[in-house]
Amino acid sequence: MIKFNQLDDTNREFSLVDGVYNQECDSNKTWIWTSQNFGGIVSNISHITITINSDIQNMLYYDDLSVGLYPNCVNVVKLNTIGKKTFEVKLANRLIVNNDSRILGVKITRIVLDQDVIF
Repeated sequence: MIKFNQLDDTNREFSLVDGVYNQECDSNKTWIWTSQNFGGIVSNISHITITINSDIQNMLYYDDLSVGLYPNCVNVVKLNTIGKKTFEVKLANRLIVNNDSRILGVKITRIVLDQDVIF
C-alpha cells in the first residue's frame, strides 16, 4: 500500500490500496506489482501519472478510456481524477509467472500526484 497525505489546507490524499502487492526491488530499481485490477482513494488530486512496465502486451482501462501497454517499453499513463473520491484501473490480461500464485498485472515504477513524485 502507498499512502500520501499533504498536511496543509489543500487536504490532498492518495491511497493505493486495492490490487497491489508489497514493494520489490533488485540492484537497479524498485517497483510494485499490481493485480489485474487495482485502485484506491483520492481527494483533491487532479491527475495521477503512473509509469508502468508490462511484461506482456496489454490494454489498460480507466473510466471509458483505454490505452495499450507494451513490453520492453516505459509506459506512462496519466489518469484524470478531478472530482473523484476513488479510482480503479483494469487490465485486459493477467501475467502468469511460474511458481508465483499471485494474479499479476504490471509493475508500477513511479507515481506522480499532480506535480509531486511520491514513488
